[in-house]
Amino acid sequence: MTLQLVAAIPIGFDRVVARELRALGGGIGKTTVRAGRISFEGPADAVYRANLRLRTAERILLHVGEFSARNMTVWGEQAASIPWENWVPRGSSVRLHASTRSCRLFHTGAMHEALLEAMVGRGLDVRASDGSRDRRSTSPSCAVDIRGTADRFVLCVDTSGAGLHRRGYRKETAKAPLRETIAAALLQRVGWTAEQALLDPMCGSGTFVIEAACQAQCREPGMERSFAFEQFPCFDAARWKELLQQSREKLVADGGGARIEGSDRQAGAVRAARNNLRRVGMPAQVRIEQRDLADLEPDSEGGLIVMNPPYGRRLEAAGEELLSLDTWSSWGAAVRAKRPGWDLLLLAPAPEFARAFGATGKPLVRFRNGGLPVSAWHLRAGR
Repeated sequence: MTLQLVAAIPIGFDRVVARELRALGGGIGKTTVRAGRISFEGPADAVYRANLRLRTAERILLHVGEFSARNMTVWGEQAASIPWENWVPRGSSVRLHASTRSCRLFHTGAMHEALLEAMVGRGLDVRASDGSRDRRSTSPSCAVDIRGTADRFVLCVDTSGAGLHRRGYRKETAKAPLRETIAAALLQRVGWTAEQALLDPMCGSGTFVIEAACQAQCREPGMERSFAFEQFPCFDAARWKELLQQSREKLVADGGGARIEGSDRQAGAVRAARNNLRRVGMPAQVRIEQRDLADLEPDSEGGLIVMNPPYGRRLEAAGEELLSLDTWSSWGAAVRAKRPGWDLLLLAPAPEFARAFGATGKPLVRFRNGGLPVSAWHLRAGR
């Protein structure tokens, strides 16, 4: 059986996610990128493997139906023809995420009602989601995604549950932390591998450091969490157990000896990063130190520095004076003096800050994180 799947992706990273998807192999392929999503095909276990192994996707949706409708009667009839009992647990609360463009039908409340009626008509005991009360409930929940364009509707069931950036290790955060999926996508975008040393001298809660260390250990990002698909009536528990065992067997306990370091001048950030690092059982050579950027140890052996300096809401943690262009210029000078021969991946809220740091040309990618616009710049050593 071939499944039709959709990966929701961080805007700006479509090629990175598509490449990672194709690398999963095992029958997964035929990727099509469109408007922040990648459609792809795969065998019955593709849902499990994509959720377990993708570092860069935000969530995985299962395409369950597609039809045209110009009135709610037809819409309801078409929704009722979908075998919801395959994916919706009995007693579920059902959430609906819907968007329409150039459609005669645009009332999402009516669609939610018709969707519940369609499920009940197929013998399912379901109810509408009730927000915060659902989060406290132990009963299963199901999220259905509907996109309508020019009276044609695509219906998908969310297989992930919590977003895939929730790896399970980050219980403590610094201010406005970078999303794990974006950190992983940026590392892939610049071509970092565990053979190259990595340093994050403003590591916050340690996202870049831990994502790099997980990659060095071959630690798959979904190993320590649960997923919505585990509640599906069609869930193959034996196959899922087999995949988890394969993941454990792939682990490289010492990370292959990778040189990965982080530091931060804030004691609270260092404490959070160390605790997060401990939760994923990282090897001893992955270190987090409390240190100001000016105290960076000299090293000319080469590697990759990643920097996500304070900006926007992150200034609450470090002081508003850090937004001055002079400060960014001093950071650039310090890094070049202490780490000649190192490449740099720099995140900045606007081009003028990156240029003050020493960046030239165009940004590698533009994206949003926590609602804030961010650009990433790749500064190569000696250029």
